[in-house]
Amino acid sequence: MPLLLIICTVFTQVVTGAVSPCDPLTQYESDDGSQCCKMCGPGTRMSMEGRCLDPRCEPCEVNEYQDAYTKKTTCKRQPYCDPNKEFEFVVPKSKEHLRPCRCKQGHHCSSEACLTCAPHTKCGLGEGVQSKGNHTHDTVCQKCLGGTFSNETSENEACKKWTVCKSGSEVKSGTPTSDTKCENSSGLSAGVVTGIIICAVLALAALIVCIGYCLYKLRGNKLRAKIKGCCMEDGLKNPEREANPIANPTAEPRLLSYEERPSEQEGGAQTPVEDDDSHNEEPSQPLISDDPGLTENGNLVEQEEGKREVLSRQESINTQL
Repeated sequence: MPLLLIICTVFTQVVTGAVSPCDPLTQYESDDGSQCCKMCGPGTRMSMEGRCLDPRCEPCEVNEYQDAYTKKTTCKRQPYCDPNKEFEFVVPKSKEHLRPCRCKQGHHCSSEACLTCAPHTKCGLGEGVQSKGNHTHDTVCQKCLGGTFSNETSENEACKKWTVCKSGSEVKSGTPTSDTKCENSSGLSAGVVTGIIICAVLALAALIVCIGYCLYKLRGNKLRAKIKGCCMEDGLKNPEREANPIANPTAEPRLLSYEERPSEQEGGAQTPVEDDDSHNEEPSQPLISDDPGLTENGNLVEQEEGKREVLSRQESINTQL
């Protein structure tokens, strides 16, 4: 009986000593086992200057993370995503979680560990996409069956249904790689109809350009005609200025050239013709103007003097000749 009691006591002490009183998720036992120390939370690491019950925690550096409570003095490193292996750069959203590498668009992980990326599979002729690929899975293809077809290689397009023709208008039935061909109601093929539409559009564009050019030229002609009409109207308002430059009092007198002088034959003295009525008429009295700027003939003094100077110069030239 005493032996059995001793065995039970030793067993109880062993079992009790194996179980730690500290919380395994947030605490750890001190080296001497006398107390439970606090751990640093996720996204942080423990500093060497901290104490058991009052630890000093510091945040993880860039490209580092810590996803659980820890008593370690270092954080875990985020994996390096090599762009030469078709990985895209992903900015870490938190220092508390692992940032997995992500393959670029059109690629997927080549293995479960995702150490490299591979391009998506393209479904060939007669095949369509059953499920599109993503950064973790490849594209899944299936054969086109049951009235469907695919005439291109693609990683996104599924099989397309055959065209349903009107009764009696089917020319050629569809295949897994081609669509059904139908006869056009007008007797023209689809290519001819497309060509006609393109030609009509080009003709309409050319017509619009021609109309715009004609309107531009017409507007220019109207503008020129308007300018010409204004010039002609200005000339009609001042006919004396154009026909008789001497009427301008500011104009200087001009000497006649040799060619402009009348010859003796043309401008010689002519026998005056007497008018019988002139003897009966009384000599008219010269008009005397009260205006000191006018001569007896009613002209401006400057005009009379200019005429006299021109006549005197012509007489002197005739005398020298």
